[in-house]
Amino acid sequence: HVGRPPPSEALRDSATRIDEQLARAWALVFAGRSKDALAVIEPAVRAAEAAGHGPTKAQAKLALATAYSRLDRAEEAERAAFEAVWLA
Repeated sequence: HVGRPPPSEALRDSATRIDEQLARAWALVFAGRSKDALAVIEPAVRAAEAAGHGPTKAQAKLALATAYSRLDRAEEAERAAFEAVWLA
């Protein structure tokens, strides 16, 4: 995990699952499959928001911003990037 660790074991487990989802999503983004990556990233973002761990939410929002950017969805990319920076 990047940043401060989640405070409880349950949150650490959740953050680990989200990190694994995001690793798959980044692989898809870098393979040029950003649309497929969104199908992985969007649930990861929802899970990160539900977990409430700022660093995990920031990582998820950064992945979302990158995928949106590669799909020429500039407004959504900008919003997600701003949220990622704000959370970091």
